[in-house]
Amino acid sequence: MVSAAILGLGTAPFSPEYGWPVETGRTTTVQIIEQAVASGVGYIDTASDYGDSERILGESAERMLRGNVRICTKLTAGPLMARLKASLGRLRLDRIDTLLLHSATRVDLTARDVIQEMQEIKSRGLARRIGASTYGVEDARLAIESSWCDVVQVEYSILNPSVIPALKRVQRGSPEVVARTVLCRGLLTDRRNSILGDECEMKTRLNRLDRLAAEWDMTLPELAIRFALDSPADVVLVGIGRTEELEVAGRAARRPRLDDRQLAALEEFACPEDAWADPDRWPARL
Repeated sequence: MVSAAILGLGTAPFSPEYGWPVETGRTTTVQIIEQAVASGVGYIDTASDYGDSERILGESAERMLRGNVRICTKLTAGPLMARLKASLGRLRLDRIDTLLLHSATRVDLTARDVIQEMQEIKSRGLARRIGASTYGVEDARLAIESSWCDVVQVEYSILNPSVIPALKRVQRGSPEVVARTVLCRGLLTDRRNSILGDECEMKTRLNRLDRLAAEWDMTLPELAIRFALDSPADVVLVGIGRTEELEVAGRAARRPRLDDRQLAALEEFACPEDAWADPDRWPARL
């Protein structure tokens, strides 16, 4: 692949509460996982509250281990040890590559008991890396500057490119930076047409972006994934709800890097960070 970043599979779309509706039955999700491993995807991200995704991933645990696929799961702050062991049971793993605090706040990131338990989990060999997933620039900065944090997972997309450039200390591998929401929960795919009205300002913006992608001989999802792969992130997660979307991600990863002219043209599509830092607010903003 062209990019030095690892292409990862995000399993949030396996949960019916995530983003906008996409029909993803259990058979389809298993197919997506198996196909991802076979195609060389090196990282799979899940969480205890992504529906049944941990249990579904567990059905492919042996194959993922044989393929050296890194598995990350996330837990909300609070007593962690027992809940991690429950997650490992569902995943059919003895240990996890990465454990993150899910949607971590400033309070979570600085809570002594939370930090101590995360460090204990790592010291006992139950997680190789520990860290946090965050929203917005300030919490991401706090996480990346925390000595206990090996990994920070942040949102990053053409519409919201603010976080990663703001992390001035980002260097590959120290600490690791994982980019997520690169397709904006389906907004940067054709699924936007089923949710956005024709008079919606955001739909007009996205239609212009779609035409620009076509001028560059790409689909909009390919452009969005390529844009994220060209960031300083170590891992780029792509939320996949359909098997054909995995093929799109593979094509994007094989494309050459975007050039300076293309990157400059994409700057006009960035939205204010206060509107896009938390995707849970998106439907009310459209």
